[in-house]
Amino acid sequence: MKNSKKIFLLALIIALLLHYVISNIPYIGYIINYIVTIFHEIGHGVGALITFGNFHKIDINIDGSGLATTSGGIRAIVLLGGFIGSLIFGNLLLKASLNIKDKDYISFFMGIIFSILAIFFSADIFSFIIIMFYAIIFFTLFKYNKYNKYIFSVLGFLVIFYVLLDFNVGPISDIGKFADIFIIIPSFVWMYIWLLLGLFITIFNIYYIFKKSN
Repeated sequence: MKNSKKIFLLALIIALLLHYVISNIPYIGYIINYIVTIFHEIGHGVGALITFGNFHKIDINIDGSGLATTSGGIRAIVLLGGFIGSLIFGNLLLKASLNIKDKDYISFFMGIIFSILAIFFSADIFSFIIIMFYAIIFFTLFKYNKYNKYIFSVLGFLVIFYVLLDFNVGPISDIGKFADIFIIIPSFVWMYIWLLLGLFITIFNIYYIFKKSN
């Protein structure tokens, strides 16, 4: 239990440093932004697929932004998928960081998912290179997994930070588009609803992880 808390505290500090310092350094910061963007766009794609829509392609831009091209499905779920999907991935990584078996399975699973995404859904060669780069990293972590508990906990917190901070990025965000569907509730209200939902899921997950580790 104490060791788990130390790992999470260290991961939290490193993730904060990466988010507020390194991620703002030109080019170097893009390496961090790319993987968070990929998780986000996967969420949109999954949101389309589970509501019987289509996920056509994923486009990762040089500046770290991205776009998932979908059609059909329930638009509200597709939009929410970017937020919820990223949040689930982040919390899944936190959970896996403290479970010996999960760390191996998750790294291999992520490698497979990213490989499929790169080969079949990349919008262009740049997107393919970026996504396949992370697929190779995950496969490498599967083979050399000594430090996975640290890497996954840092990556998990990093993804969650980006998700929670996205609640206040303005009307051009997914939240703004989501509010256009449910016009009775203004976008700023949805911002805080999404924020509270994200905090609840994350806090509950961390509580469950620590409780299970007792």
